[in-house]
Amino acid sequence: HPFLEEKIKWGLVPHVQATLLARHLRGDLDAYPSFLWKQGLAMYVLITYDIRTVDADGRRRLRQVARKCRAYGQRVQNSVFECKVDPTQCKQLELALLDIIDLQEDSLRFYYLGKDKGPKVTHYGVKESYDLEAAIII
Repeated sequence: HPFLEEKIKWGLVPHVQATLLARHLRGDLDAYPSFLWKQGLAMYVLITYDIRTVDADGRRRLRQVARKCRAYGQRVQNSVFECKVDPTQCKQLELALLDIIDLQEDSLRFYYLGKDKGPKVTHYGVKESYDLEAAIII
């Protein structure tokens, strides 16, 4: 089992997954570790965020975002995390972070680093970016 890092009998997989789901719902685990038969679905995602911290609520959001990202990957810079996740975990993380941030004040970016068609960027919140490939009119 990839989460337990142990070999288990195939017949025990549903029981183990149910136990892990129960632990997640109780709050013992930050994220539900899904089990995929095909392990080749994992992808690298670079998550960056900019949280407005002028008040206590902003500082709380900053800590919550960092804690949630740490459950899925490793910090590579102050507001940058590198995560290796499957598509289900990626969507779970995206939805969890969107519940935490304030879209009117904060910024959150997902860089999907895959081998196909180059990186894809998804951005939420303030500070819209511009297209680097587009023509610049002066």
